[in-house]
Amino acid sequence: MTTAERHSSSDVEPTCMGSGKLIHTFALTSEALTVRLAPEKDYCAIGQCDGCLLLLPMPNKRNKCVRLELRADEGLPCTDLAFIPRRSEFRRLISVYASGFIRIWQFSETGKVSLWKNWREIEAKPDGEGDDDGVTKYNQILCLGLSPDNKRFVTGGSDTIVRVYDILGHGTGRLLIPSIRTDNTVAQNFHTNRVTSVVYHPRGVKDVAFAHIFFSASWDGTVQGWDDRTCGSLWQCAGTNVAGSDGLYVDSIRNLLISGSFKHDKVLSQVWQARTFGDPENRNSMINIDKPLSTIWQDANSPPVQIYVVRATPDNEFLIFGGTNCNMIKLIQSATMRQLALVTNLPVGVYSADTCVDVTDKKRFLVSFTNGKKVYLLLVDPRHPNFNEAP
Repeated sequence: MTTAERHSSSDVEPTCMGSGKLIHTFALTSEALTVRLAPEKDYCAIGQCDGCLLLLPMPNKRNKCVRLELRADEGLPCTDLAFIPRRSEFRRLISVYASGFIRIWQFSETGKVSLWKNWREIEAKPDGEGDDDGVTKYNQILCLGLSPDNKRFVTGGSDTIVRVYDILGHGTGRLLIPSIRTDNTVAQNFHTNRVTSVVYHPRGVKDVAFAHIFFSASWDGTVQGWDDRTCGSLWQCAGTNVAGSDGLYVDSIRNLLISGSFKHDKVLSQVWQARTFGDPENRNSMINIDKPLSTIWQDANSPPVQIYVVRATPDNEFLIFGGTNCNMIKLIQSATMRQLALVTNLPVGVYSADTCVDVTDKKRFLVSFTNGKKVYLLLVDPRHPNFNEAP
């Protein structure tokens, strides 16, 4: 059974610098691929490479540990997670898998859990090609995005097609495939390679005009903007490669898209305008935007890092980056690019992270991040530049 444990001096510890310090470690039996913190800040959900899904209580919480096992013949990774904010006595969590499964779970603080909905995405053939061997193939789902009103979610994966699902529906998602799709069109309004990240515009929480707007990133080198009521993307910009489901972030205050850079050794991240409406007169000029508005450069004095994670703190004041090669988690101030905190000396890369406000001090925040068979909790206090040295 997976355990949650405090740091012990006998373990080789990561190195913390600046305003953050590690306060807790979740030790696992398999490598963690994705992590999410519950809106109630009482559970940490972890998706593992062996497909198991864990709900582990946060420090000082008395909730029961929940381990959601899969069938014996299913062992592909759990690739992304999303908590559905509670609106009744039920608490729900969406999980997606490289096996093509989508599952919506219901759970409680007492450890009671049930599978509310379960279905599997069949690999789509947008160009009308059939299977030569007649065998049904399933989509390798890589990412998940929950709408601001918590009524829908979108998925992306290896078959390049974005799907939108109604949470209260019956699992028959709508494929967002343009009615005319040719790879020779000048202005493509679809992806041509695996979709690695999808995220809704946060402004949709308060502004209904943004409720259906979301963005996607793909291994085809583009970021695209969508309305989940239409089949083709509204616009796209090219020149970035987003590798992980946490590699695309929307700054709702400045209306910017921030993409993690996987292939550029000198680039930490790229910043794009989060265009939301595809005006016909501007469509051609909007689609071919190859240059970002700005670039966040890596530290020239450090080894290059391949970014999997771009996140922001709850107040949007700081950005969180994580990645591989130079395995690290870094926090910088959005306005000044000043480094706030840094965690290095990690044995493997960081593939996922999440953040929330510290319930005991609203000026501080927590960052959870994956690292091999561990998930760390980093407590950050921007008021103290040497918080890592505090007792």
